[in-house]
Amino acid sequence: MARFWGFAALILVEFLMFATPNIAMAHKMDS
Repeated sequence: MARFWGFAALILVEFLMFATPNIAMAHKMDS
């Protein structure tokens, strides 16, 4: 189970690192 949570955390971090700049750029485009 610990391995699953470590894998899930890694995916979450990767997703946040990828999504955050895209969300910021989308907000810049809107304004």
